[in-house]
Amino acid sequence: MIDTIAKSLRESLHIAADLAGDMTRLARARLDIASTKKDIRRTQATLGAFVHENLTQTDLREHPQVQAWIEELNALQEELKQRKEALKALQQEQAAHADADLDLD
Repeated sequence: MIDTIAKSLRESLHIAADLAGDMTRLARARLDIASTKKDIRRTQATLGAFVHENLTQTDLREHPQVQAWIEELNALQEELKQRKEALKALQQEQAAHADADLDLD
């Protein structure tokens, strides 16, 4: 009887630890996405301020700083896409894991 209770308690703790790990990975993925979005907004704001200050110049696209910001924005957009895909993969993995756990019961 005591062994059964101890075994059940260990299994419950293992399940709780797995769920906590899953929730932590999801939260981290969401935080990474939010951070990347913030970086995009900040870079866009910096670029916009620069463009506003230099509207009299005819070709801002050729300005080295503008090109650097555009490259940074493109890299951040790609990073955001990858982070969203990673979050989606984690969610699918956890859904499959949950389905497998339900099948065991």
